[in-house]
Amino acid sequence: MSSLTNGIKKLFSARWENAQCAHATLLELHGRPIRNPRFLGMSKLGRLSWFAYWEEQPAKIYECHNESQAVFIETLSKDPLLGVHFPTCLLRDGVYLVVEWVIGKQMTWQEIRRDRNLLQQVVRLQSLIHSKTLRLTTGSAPFSYIDYLRERFLRYKGIFPFDEAISGICSVFEDNRFVTEERISHPDLTADNLVLDDSTMALKVIDNELVTQNHYYLIDLFNTHKSFGRKLEGDLLERYLDNYVENGCDLSLLVKHKSFFATLWCLRLIGSALQAGAIRKALLLAQQYTEGRTEEHPLLQLVKRRFL
Repeated sequence: MSSLTNGIKKLFSARWENAQCAHATLLELHGRPIRNPRFLGMSKLGRLSWFAYWEEQPAKIYECHNESQAVFIETLSKDPLLGVHFPTCLLRDGVYLVVEWVIGKQMTWQEIRRDRNLLQQVVRLQSLIHSKTLRLTTGSAPFSYIDYLRERFLRYKGIFPFDEAISGICSVFEDNRFVTEERISHPDLTADNLVLDDSTMALKVIDNELVTQNHYYLIDLFNTHKSFGRKLEGDLLERYLDNYVENGCDLSLLVKHKSFFATLWCLRLIGSALQAGAIRKALLLAQQYTEGRTEEHPLLQLVKRRFL
């Protein structure tokens, strides 16, 4: 195990068990210290992160799902087109990354909604992500969003009456993972994760725990739509999708594979409800799915009406 991995595990133990701040140097790697680490927390997916100083500059240290994802994100941060939109990777050590702490203006959906130029920047960023494929040097996928959603759901098998819904939902994914060409996917492209970088004036995605590459990247649009709340409806939703298509992305695949994406989105909603403790809501969603009463998503409705 590497020195950085050992140091982080020791730091996590100190933070988690003793609930005290470690002010001493965490470690020195090749003569470059990580100083004044501050534990930021554990994500819903169980990943750890810290704020620290790396060679006198503020940095974020965080844990990836596996080494393949760490390599993938490091490569992404160096991409000639996309790199400007992701924090610069300062060091990769196993499953841990040390990246720049992005200083700038935190975005809100209210601002994005009011500012047409800002909205276009968000859509341009999402369409740019969806237009790129990185060559995987590790030979394995960086992170499976479907597996994550499915495993989150399967934890409750036998505890609540979900078995019929679980069987139906999971069977859809057995033969339908390759619904589109493979592209980069960021299922968590939300205003909370976007900062307008003071130094470059580019939008940067600051939380990349879910970034990966897959054949069902269009599910990102559903997540972005949900993060807008009720603000991304009507004319604004049409404008968003118009800009997405104008940037060269194909929305017809959403309708062509509508059953797949509707089922994947249902899996996402049920799992999120369970994770939040909203058992009644999760049971209702599962019942609606098994009875074929799931409402068609507004994205699918609009794409069918406007773009086909």
